[in-house]
Amino acid sequence: MKKDSNPLRHLFAITHALDDNNDIRKLDRPWRFGRHEGQPGAGTAFQLFDDDGNLMARGRTWDDGSGDEAFAPLDFAMGEWGATTMKVYEQHPDGQWRWSIL
Repeated sequence: MKKDSNPLRHLFAITHALDDNNDIRKLDRPWRFGRHEGQPGAGTAFQLFDDDGNLMARGRTWDDGSGDEAFAPLDFAMGEWGATTMKVYEQHPDGQWRWSIL
């Protein structure tokens, strides 16, 4: 059987979230959401913040950033936790990698 070159994969996964003590902790198992046709690879790291700028969760997304799916982690976290800001770790035109508000 030929392997599909563009398999369905999760759209994003949350790997770290606030615990009961309001500390970010690595989850035993990532929370995976959505399905889409994605390319293999490490994906893009993201962080989710509340309106006070407190880090609420971290994870990875496999969206290419070209459509509305880029905001899927924030859309989820808005409804569940009241998150207001999402940052992604990306390469800037100067060649440096840093966090940017999406």
